[in-house]
Amino acid sequence: MKAYLLIYSRTKEVDYVPQFLARPAEMTNEEIQLALKYTANAMSGIDYVSGVRYSVFSVGNFCICGGVSCLCKNIIELLYRNDMISETEYHSAEEFLYDRVRRNVAFFIGFAIQKSDIRSVKIPNITLRDYWIQYLEQLKKQWSAKETHSELLNEPIEISEKTYSRREFAPEIDIVEEKRIIKNFKSNENDVLEHYFDRILNQGENASFISDVLDKNLWNGLVFTDVAVSDELYSSLNKFSTEKPGKGMDSVLNFNIAKSQRSPSVSNGYSILENTEIKRTKPIEEFDDSKKKWIYKIQRVS
Repeated sequence: MKAYLLIYSRTKEVDYVPQFLARPAEMTNEEIQLALKYTANAMSGIDYVSGVRYSVFSVGNFCICGGVSCLCKNIIELLYRNDMISETEYHSAEEFLYDRVRRNVAFFIGFAIQKSDIRSVKIPNITLRDYWIQYLEQLKKQWSAKETHSELLNEPIEISEKTYSRREFAPEIDIVEEKRIIKNFKSNENDVLEHYFDRILNQGENASFISDVLDKNLWNGLVFTDVAVSDELYSSLNKFSTEKPGKGMDSVLNFNIAKSQRSPSVSNGYSILENTEIKRTKPIEEFDDSKKKWIYKIQRVS
């Protein structure tokens, strides 16, 4: 199966490369901007995701299969623990865990498949090692550069594929605030991902999925329609739907996460991807009496 890499990452010298570290050359500006919105969700609060976060989505002529976002240190620990990289590979990766001011290096990588290249009933057969090796190869090209650029990829790579039978699995879902919560994701990770690969590739659906949503701020700003949430957030969402506005609502919205952990430190502060740059922001929580619900506004800070 032919696919292009779609990578968003911090490097040693540069705090994230505008319009992706690497992307398909044929991706239009409209497709780039939509992909950045999905990536903003995928990267939000990634410091507090213990392993990796998965996502699946489509933008224009491209299906993004198996988007993985995580800290570099998390993925190499997972790979090493599961004997998917050698001890030598594990230690050589330590160079890429932190930038020059010792902030965690985090990244997003997806395999972008052009809809014209889709083959009926075929889906990618991607391992976690595949994500890491492809990401690391691209990262090394610009790791120490003082100025970075978006690497435009004109030739696709070949990735493994498999035949998919959609009779094999259907996720259990719950509808909350018009979003589809995928239940028991951790025990069915691969099945859920392949289910969404099939939906966007073979069934032509405009489906999107993201895992490991831990906080209400990310939930409120989701571009994704289908989501796997933490047990704590799931409980809080159900509680929030029956709570009346008033004092004490902060505990419902933030579900026992410490204040110091409510914002993503991966970008050294509150950050959102907007157009092609990261802007420093902070969320402001307000209760909209006319709508009888809590809302979040993003305020620019210096």
